[in-house]
Amino acid sequence: MVVEVRLLFSLFKSKERKELDEIISELNNYLQNNYKGPAHDMRRLLKERADALFGEGRINEDIYKHYTAIYERYTEMMKDYRH
Repeated sequence: MVVEVRLLFSLFKSKERKELDEIISELNNYLQNNYKGPAHDMRRLLKERADALFGEGRINEDIYKHYTAIYERYTEMMKDYRH
């Protein structure tokens, strides 16, 4: 049931939110495979795209805050990651 609900909600996500979620997915993939450089690149891209989409009015403030909080969690988690 939970999977069905998640799938239903994912069907109604905007293309902007899907874009940000894809960046997070790729970031997670790099982290799982210990690719630190690309993981840092994806983390920065998440912030850049969230800022740009918010600045263009394509996502609202609540969504922007949600993705900014995710960015901040990754930033804290990755603060000691080096090549």
